[in-house]
Amino acid sequence: MLKKIGYWILIIGLLGTVTNFIFVSPLPTLFSPLFIFIGFLLLKKPKKMTFWLALFFIYSTISVLLYHPESLLEFDFFRYDGNLYISYLPLLSFSFFAYDFNIEKKFKQFLFFSIIINIIGLVLLGLGKDGNYHGFFKAHNAVGGFMAFITIIAFVFAHQKKQNRYRFVALIAFVLLWLTGSRGSILGFLASAMFYFIYIRNYYKKLNIVFLVFFFIINFIASLYIYDTGLYTSQNLAKNGEKHMTNYIRLTKGQVSTKEMNVYLRIYWTWGRATNCFLVSPFFGTGFGSINDVPFNFKGIDNVLTINRPKEYIFNASHAHHSYFHFLGELGIIGFVIFIAFWWNVYKYIDKHSQNKIIQLILITSYFNLTIMSFTENRITTPSNALPFVITLCLYMLYINYHKKHAKSTS
Repeated sequence: MLKKIGYWILIIGLLGTVTNFIFVSPLPTLFSPLFIFIGFLLLKKPKKMTFWLALFFIYSTISVLLYHPESLLEFDFFRYDGNLYISYLPLLSFSFFAYDFNIEKKFKQFLFFSIIINIIGLVLLGLGKDGNYHGFFKAHNAVGGFMAFITIIAFVFAHQKKQNRYRFVALIAFVLLWLTGSRGSILGFLASAMFYFIYIRNYYKKLNIVFLVFFFIINFIASLYIYDTGLYTSQNLAKNGEKHMTNYIRLTKGQVSTKEMNVYLRIYWTWGRATNCFLVSPFFGTGFGSINDVPFNFKGIDNVLTINRPKEYIFNASHAHHSYFHFLGELGIIGFVIFIAFWWNVYKYIDKHSQNKIIQLILITSYFNLTIMSFTENRITTPSNALPFVITLCLYMLYINYHKKHAKSTS
């Protein structure tokens, strides 16, 4: 009975990922403490990825307790700065249970449900004032990340089933994704589709990981160079802030488009803040939730251990626009390495389990998509982008656990 309840909680949460206007998708997170407690009572051995995730939660919680413990009592902290708790707690709780169901059928139903809801959204709501499709989400990047996930489901079904109805659905999904105008989401889908074709050729599949590691190294070196030679340092943005930067750009470059200004904000202001936090406290970061608490007021030993002590603690979506730089800035090398250990074990878990090949390919392609999108936004912890992946992975874990248990009982 309990397993069935857990299964339906995941299904309802998954259906709720079609919008962030109402908070239905975090339903599995709300029940997670209960299921974690039951899992411990059952003395279940944790998986490697859940071990590293638990360690990351512990490290992040210690960091926020040292930085600003009152954050844990604020709803907006979990909505913005600390949304990793909302997005990933279900992985800890539902990994203990086993349940048998037609997982492929449920993925198909979710695909068609999501497409219908978004067609209705396009007809009723049209495009936003910015010319982008927002659907039932507050931001175009939120719906973009969601539609990238839906397009991947349709794309994998179309390629594996080779049926025209899935090709047609995949085309609709991609058109909806394109209308969001979310460049990071479109890039994430296109790159992950390429990675999909590399992955299904088993001999080359680890080439994807090599590409990602190489790109991160180049990206990190570039961010250090931009920080050292760009506007963040030359205009002392740590003190003068975002408004000074935008005024300076308009003064020197004239009127620039919104998209061009967003690029400047990203590479100079948001990446600059994250790099600044990382450089002053490279090992432990400046505190979980600290990057958007500006102007910075660093206290401690420079380049060793420094904590941000701002006049005001702010909970909003003003993140580093780069998940990995964000982790490095707030949690330092230690927190970043723990997260990467968790994320690598997520890949290994999906790669190892092919009880349903189509679902495995959907999840592995979605894994690459979320990984790639996180180079452009703080996607990897944002519920609108992360929860669809996390909840479907939880459903696959229930399915895998049942089939493993059944295989043992019949052997």
